[in-house]
Amino acid sequence: MNIKDGGYYAIKGFEFQIDKAILEILNASDEDELISIEKIQDINSANFVIQVKYKETQKFIPSKIKEPIIQLLKEFEINRDVSYYLYSFFGDLNGYQKFADENNRITSNNLDIILGNKKDYFTSELKNSFINCFYLDFAPTFQKQFDSIIKKLRGLDFIGNSFDEAVFYYANITDYLRKLVVNNTDVSKRNCSQKQVFDYVKGGTQLVFNSAYKEYKGSNAYFKFVKSKFIKAKKNQENFIFIGNVEVDNSVTSEKLILDILDRYYKRAQHDIFPLSFIIFDDNIMQIKKNLIFNNIFFNDGKEAIQFNSKMFFTPPVSNKKISRNKRATESLGNISFKLRVLSYSNFRKIKDHNITPHMIYYFDSDVLENFNSVSYMKIDKFNTKQILDIFTF
Repeated sequence: MNIKDGGYYAIKGFEFQIDKAILEILNASDEDELISIEKIQDINSANFVIQVKYKETQKFIPSKIKEPIIQLLKEFEINRDVSYYLYSFFGDLNGYQKFADENNRITSNNLDIILGNKKDYFTSELKNSFINCFYLDFAPTFQKQFDSIIKKLRGLDFIGNSFDEAVFYYANITDYLRKLVVNNTDVSKRNCSQKQVFDYVKGGTQLVFNSAYKEYKGSNAYFKFVKSKFIKAKKNQENFIFIGNVEVDNSVTSEKLILDILDRYYKRAQHDIFPLSFIIFDDNIMQIKKNLIFNNIFFNDGKEAIQFNSKMFFTPPVSNKKISRNKRATESLGNISFKLRVLSYSNFRKIKDHNITPHMIYYFDSDVLENFNSVSYMKIDKFNTKQILDIFTF
């Protein structure tokens, strides 16, 4: 990784901020206390304001924190009734380990050193009052902060001492907080309480499995854990399956994955079955369609190769009941006009009016879509095609 890759470190800095927010939520003494992210500052509540800075590749010198300190001073001018924190990580403290004391407090002289040529912009009274409620907290490493979150989670009654469960809940809490920020342009809505977070993750209707567990325990343990939590797709409900940039195992091509899932899905199918809807990473969509045609599988793609029509895409299939030997209609499926909907990710994102709301969505290495925030889903990252096929049951 190029150390000049600003995008990478910006993302990592945001993840560091999310992890700090999780710690504040877990440490809240009042389960109903609202904690905000990206509202006044990076993190705040009725009792504190926190600026978070992540500088993995930089050495600390006082001037590096001048701008965030100035921001906090200006906030302090507006509201003197809360505590102010600068929570910052530097790859090298550069001999400044004792710039703040053991209680994370600084002297008025050190504040002036930080402010440099801006020290006279603020009155002595304001600065002296500020340092009485300001804390300069040199943060731990990304990994140590993560470890402290896992330790806290393992102490919760509904998790117990299970590392596996703790990492699982961590992934779901981070997903919840990211959506809280990304999906709310109204900053006043970017807040939550400990109770709200716990109710969300214990509800179990939106499950996220990311690479954190895989990195800790390895591929086999990660697969077994996801399999133990996997929610079966119900055949008499609408199911959307997003296949992103998934790794292809030698034994299961992307085309075979789709065919084998369909084969399982339609085995002993009843008349009330709903076709599966596959949304496919654009680079793979044409090959998958060619393979479906080669295998005489009828599908609905809204004619996207000619002129995509969303109404046509969402048209329900025509299905017939199987007729028994005595010429009576049974509840089993006889035939169906198309077995699946299949569409490229780019065209799916363009749909404005969805005539179908899925009951369940499965995201494999694909982002959760904003317009389906209220729908139950499973987001599973870092599974290859064989692992996806192995867990898909009905």
